[in-house]
Amino acid sequence: ESVVSTANDWLASGTVPADCEKDPTVGSTLICNEKLFIEAESTTRTGNFASELGVQLLDSGDSRLFAAVRGDPSLTWIDYDTSSRSLDCGGGGGDLPRCDDDHRLSRMRNDAELGGLAREPFGLYVDSSAGHVFITHLAEGAVSLADAPSDGSPPYLSDALGGVFEPDFNTRVRSSLGAAARLPGGRVYVTSRSEDRVQMFSVLRIGEQPPALVPGNFFFLRGVEPSDDGRGIQFSADGEQAYIVNRSPPMLQILDTSIDEAGAPRNELARAVELCPSAANVTVGDMGRGERVYVACFTEGQVWVVEPKSATLESIIVVGRGPQALTVSNANQQLYVSNYLEDTVAVIDVNPDSTTKNRVVLRLGL
Repeated sequence: ESVVSTANDWLASGTVPADCEKDPTVGSTLICNEKLFIEAESTTRTGNFASELGVQLLDSGDSRLFAAVRGDPSLTWIDYDTSSRSLDCGGGGGDLPRCDDDHRLSRMRNDAELGGLAREPFGLYVDSSAGHVFITHLAEGAVSLADAPSDGSPPYLSDALGGVFEPDFNTRVRSSLGAAARLPGGRVYVTSRSEDRVQMFSVLRIGEQPPALVPGNFFFLRGVEPSDDGRGIQFSADGEQAYIVNRSPPMLQILDTSIDEAGAPRNELARAVELCPSAANVTVGDMGRGERVYVACFTEGQVWVVEPKSATLESIIVVGRGPQALTVSNANQQLYVSNYLEDTVAVIDVNPDSTTKNRVVLRLGL
């Protein structure tokens, strides 16, 4: 809330709060100490090298956060209480409590005799309504599943499949990376860095048995060759199109995922747009004039904006060093980008009627 109001006040009247300053090189950007926006009493520590963060909306109206932690492999879960604005992962007291073992899922079905979570958990897809979390892995080509009841009951690792994808020809490493569903509760698509293939999954629930992964159909990204370094994937709001980022060649592939006469998604290449060499993560937003696809370009320090219907590059936004994660708020008409190499968050105005459209208007972090 304070981020939104600070950015809006800056744009409307040029208000500069205490501990903020106008960027001396970019007149439309306000730079603020990130401490102004951090809930100081609501901070917790995860394990080493957390990567992707996902959010589940619970039936109570509160939220549950999931973090893929690479260093000491786990799926860490943290409850967020909306009324008290506090985080809880059982870490006890202290200024920076660390999540306890019960909140760091590392054993299948919490059974010491069963296998542990595969190495390098990296990507997440959280389905709030269906109550499950998909986890991709940079190693072993594995895909894992967690049961995440929306009533707030503790989640647990319920199933996993290894060797889903073939190894890379040069490195011999298997890898899964991006995951997203065509529509909530529907098929989940998983991309790979090691193979030019997209694998679809469903979740099988039978009575009180733990939910299981069911591999479904798959398809190859052969519309643009070789397409063997798949990264992020997102869908249009209606599920009729998939947006897949690939690095080899650097391309945003726009797939027709509409349902055919047989009741299956077509999964056919519709259009493609050339991207920066280091594209990775992707998100989709609609500010009232049609969807836009936002792609983070890590090495270039940019976000590329694509208009998917015409398959054109609409804008290139300089955001900072090492842009990694990004998310968009349609309601606030803002895009938020974390810059890994400079420990900042860039807030971008994506209002199509604004004079600062597709510009960084607020930077959190000095």
